[in-house]
Amino acid sequence: MKNLLAILVLTWSNFAVADAINPVVEFSFPHDVAMSAYQNKQSCNTADGRWSDGVCFFNGSDTVEIKAQGSDYRIDIFTVRTNGTHCQIEGAGIAVDNNQIKIARQSDEDRMTVICEVIVKFSDKDTVSVSNNGKCTSYCGAEGILEIKAAKRVQ
Repeated sequence: MKNLLAILVLTWSNFAVADAINPVVEFSFPHDVAMSAYQNKQSCNTADGRWSDGVCFFNGSDTVEIKAQGSDYRIDIFTVRTNGTHCQIEGAGIAVDNNQIKIARQSDEDRMTVICEVIVKFSDKDTVSVSNNGKCTSYCGAEGILEIKAAKRVQ
């Protein structure tokens, strides 16, 4: 079994935590997803896709959901890329100093090895970005990326 540990860090500034996450907040980054399985315009259109320059595109969306649970948080991050390859990481978050929230995933074999670190950064209370340390492939399908540039709060 692979050693798995993920640490999710959320950081923000210039506003109170309760103002940003009370009790549930969802952020979304809509984008096109190319699907190579559709070889022609007819099959693409039949599946409600959009054919452009020989490629079939569908509407996709990366999401971040944060739920306040007392002084803790529940975080769920989902990203989708070409051919529907996706990443997903979720877990309980605990508030730490400097207005951060962390979730950690640990393996049974080695509870000290950091495998995946994910950072969710608030640029303001309505916008977050997601980045990672490049070691999060166990949470992704082939060629998936656990990154979001600028997800906006869903109203």
